[in-house]
Amino acid sequence: MKRKLHLMFCASLFLLAFSNYASAVSVITRGLGIGSGIITGKNNTTGAQVINCFYGGGTTSAGTCSANLPSGSSLTFTVAPSTGSHFGHWNNNTGSASPCSANTTACTFTLTQDSILTASLVKPVTVSVSRDGTGSGVIEGLRAGFPATSANIKIQCGNICTFSGFSDTFILVFTGKPNTGSKFSGWHDSTGSAVVCNGKSTPCQIPIQVNTTLIGKFDKDISRP
Repeated sequence: MKRKLHLMFCASLFLLAFSNYASAVSVITRGLGIGSGIITGKNNTTGAQVINCFYGGGTTSAGTCSANLPSGSSLTFTVAPSTGSHFGHWNNNTGSASPCSANTTACTFTLTQDSILTASLVKPVTVSVSRDGTGSGVIEGLRAGFPATSANIKIQCGNICTFSGFSDTFILVFTGKPNTGSKFSGWHDSTGSAVVCNGKSTPCQIPIQVNTTLIGKFDKDISRP
């Protein structure tokens, strides 16, 4: 009888331990972009800090960037950008963290499944656009995937102009639009994120990640009377 009770007691402990293990889910935090900062996560149920992750740009991270927690834990994550960096938004989140898509630095959710939370950390960048050649025209920079409205056209330049924003915030499509009697001959001597445009004469799509200079050439169209 004693042996039977002992076995039942051991089985109960095993089932309890397995139940607790099975209910544990993971949360992983990571950074994105060329900025840097610290991502912290607090377990609102216990009051304990469970995440303290430093992201230094690229793929560099240090500290506690993941945790296994009981399912049902209420978590709040915040981002503290380093000097010279800015928080962009929560990005590419999965699982329970999917609702964290706003550009506010704090996000709270209940952890019920394995989740990944990504903070976009950006830096101020400037895009300088100019044109040269014997012809004339306009260089337009439109946000990729957006309609051509005044809010989405970030650059519309007939000579020399600049646009200031944040790295990794915009993907722009640049197009050379020649005036009557001119033709767009292509991009050249561009720097920064726009080096991939050099040698092309078609619209060029680039993510703005660093300070960038874009030069478009317009020539007279001698094929037209």
